[in-house]
Amino acid sequence: MGSLINQYIKRGKFNNALSLYQTMSKSELHYSYINVPLDGHTYVDLIKVCIEMKDIELGHQIHINVCKLGLIQFDVFVGSTLVDMYAKCGLIFDAKQVLKKLQVRNVVTWNALIGGLVKIRYGKEALISFQDMKLDHICPDVVTFMYSLKACGICIFPEKGREIHSDVAKMGLLKGDPHIESALVNMYVDCGLLAEAYQVFVLLNVRDVVTWNTLISGYIQYEHYEKALNVYEWMDISPNAITYGCILKACGSIGAIGKGSKIHAHVIEKGLLRTSSCPFLGNMLVEMYAKCGIMSKAQEVFDSL
Repeated sequence: MGSLINQYIKRGKFNNALSLYQTMSKSELHYSYINVPLDGHTYVDLIKVCIEMKDIELGHQIHINVCKLGLIQFDVFVGSTLVDMYAKCGLIFDAKQVLKKLQVRNVVTWNALIGGLVKIRYGKEALISFQDMKLDHICPDVVTFMYSLKACGICIFPEKGREIHSDVAKMGLLKGDPHIESALVNMYVDCGLLAEAYQVFVLLNVRDVVTWNTLISGYIQYEHYEKALNVYEWMDISPNAITYGCILKACGSIGAIGKGSKIHAHVIEKGLLRTSSCPFLGNMLVEMYAKCGIMSKAQEVFDSL
């Protein structure tokens, strides 16, 4: 029966999986008829489905069942997923209670709590949990630092962000993990420290399009439109729809119709107006031409969408 539930989940039939589990629980089939309880892997999948479906009531019932089976004490992945579920549902007390009762607490379980809090943008609580993790004598890993940097950006806490930056540098992670470097750029941008974001950015070993977009959108957010255009010109990889949308906004804001028209040509050349990005880019093009006072072109783009 567990394999059937797993198959439902793999195929995205979450309602079928949860319905089958509820039927089993009510009739106690998995104890008496089949006499083979579900394993930890299946429970982990079921809890993840509860997170996806936002079904905290059933998630709590699964919590009770895994406690009866003793899985929560000995299966670190079951425990971590329960922590993740409660945190993402905003039930911070419950998440911390599950974590506290685990016989084995490691970086995975703590990351589940911190990551869950970051997911729902509880930045302050995530940073408190980060400190509690260190008091529990658990060494942070790359994932912990990424979540914690995101938390600093959420609650605009640059002092803590700089402290984490220093810790990351001391551990030698800055030259080895592009995800940490990108998270630092994000954190400084979120805190409005664009000069520091740029300093980190120029030292990156690897820059993906997301990192480029982060810096460009940061400049635009704080109305540094010329700097956004300069970074765009510096790009050494292919821009995506988000990049073009940001640059169109910058062009419209400073009346750079020449640059905006070139971006329009690139968008058409890449066929982006025929993809899922069409509404977003179309709107940005209309806005750019309108702000530049070229109403006939704005109308033409609008009519063509």
